[in-house]
Amino acid sequence: MIENNNTTDINEDGTAQKLYIIILNWNGTGDTIECLETVKENSYDNYTTIVVDNGSEEQSLNALKKWCGANFTKMVLYSKREAEQGGTIEGEKLLENEKSDERIVIIENKDNLGFAAGNNVALKYMLKSNATFAMLLNNDTLIQKDSLVKLMQLFKQNPDYVAATPQIRYYQPSDRIWNCGGKITWYGNRKYYYAGKKVSKTPQTGFRRITFITGCALIFKPRIAGMLSEKFFFGEEDLDFSFRQKIEKRNIACCFSSVIYHKVSASVKRENVEILGHIYLHYLSRFINIRQYYSPFMFVLAIIINLGYGIPMIVLRYRVNIRQVFNMVLMIVKELKRLDRIDREYCFNCLSEQFKYPITWNT
Repeated sequence: MIENNNTTDINEDGTAQKLYIIILNWNGTGDTIECLETVKENSYDNYTTIVVDNGSEEQSLNALKKWCGANFTKMVLYSKREAEQGGTIEGEKLLENEKSDERIVIIENKDNLGFAAGNNVALKYMLKSNATFAMLLNNDTLIQKDSLVKLMQLFKQNPDYVAATPQIRYYQPSDRIWNCGGKITWYGNRKYYYAGKKVSKTPQTGFRRITFITGCALIFKPRIAGMLSEKFFFGEEDLDFSFRQKIEKRNIACCFSSVIYHKVSASVKRENVEILGHIYLHYLSRFINIRQYYSPFMFVLAIIINLGYGIPMIVLRYRVNIRQVFNMVLMIVKELKRLDRIDREYCFNCLSEQFKYPITWNT
């Protein structure tokens, strides 16, 4: 990891702007602790760490709270309701005079609300303060010591930017890029920049304007950019966020000198028995998302292009029966006529589906 003890003063009065770092946890205590360890070591000097627990099992959550209690001087526990109201007077006073690396807030949602709704609880808490910046950080990421400093320097030098992402590398192999942001294609898909490239072939200084930003490591100004869409229980919230910034002509960037590591497999493998459920959920969510921002003609064209390219790839890559794929496409077309969101129950129904026969379930 890069060692850098400098901080970044971006306020006119010479103080560092307050930053809230939001980490969503769901039965991921080991990864969350490892992420928190790198956050505690970072060199930015005015931040508050928030862990949002999305209904983890009691044993997992207790283990996380025990570790936080032993590694932070001040730990404040809030319910979902308390957090959305800005915390409590007692809790906020407890945090106020403590050093950044010694204070932590744990928000207990008591239920799995999904990525967007879970993070939005913390964003509502943050918006009750006078802070400008929030950072969504996956619990399976590790940050370099100067990552936050570099990101905040970008905003200081480019105040018209509303969001940014670091250079995101794979955890293993750590010399490969997962993404450096990306762009939204004209047919409503997303394309990552430098995906799979070696670090040596990727810029390490400066920044690049992008139109797509992932929710894995997203630092932004919620009062301007808005919160996350809760239309989707699983996935699509980052593309929806990016669509909104593009339409409003707001600037977002990848900061190449800021680096994090993401524990995502370089080649995700799933058993064929369940892959169609994931693919179905992906396309249905994507088309619901695109429909919000495209004209009817462009919406239909986007469906044709996405499925025209995707269906042969699905059959060849996963060796699934063409009849199953046909049933899946029929279901997508059917459900697009009645759905404008994907809730939790519907999401889990999708993920377990094999499409061996025409589907009749509706939720």
